[in-house]
Amino acid sequence: MPRHTLGKQERLKSRKKIEQLFAEGKKLRKYPLAIVYLTEDLQDYKFSTQFTPSVPHRSFKRAVDRNLLKRRIREAYRKNNTALKEHCTEKNVLLSLMVIYQDKTIQDYHTIEASMKHIIDELTRKI
Repeated sequence: MPRHTLGKQERLKSRKKIEQLFAEGKKLRKYPLAIVYLTEDLQDYKFSTQFTPSVPHRSFKRAVDRNLLKRRIREAYRKNNTALKEHCTEKNVLLSLMVIYQDKTIQDYHTIEASMKHIIDELTRKI
């Protein structure tokens, strides 16, 4: 049984990489999430995906609300990313992705997870 983890190496933190993601990346949308992704050749990386969630300050002024939504997005990705990771490893591709929360209200976890599953399935088909 695969371990559902989101390790330190799988988190997208590099400002340069995030700028490149927005400059050259492709977009997908499935309410209430939008995703920006970029594929590269898997060179000497030990992982096949990098991920970061984003919740806009403009929509949620309180940090408590933004953090709650980020936790929900991270958890939905962590539980459902196994197929995506395996597919990227097979294709020898490094996938960098940022998930952006688009709604103005706080959605429950099940809505976010359903959206994340749909996005991961679509990404797996496109790569």
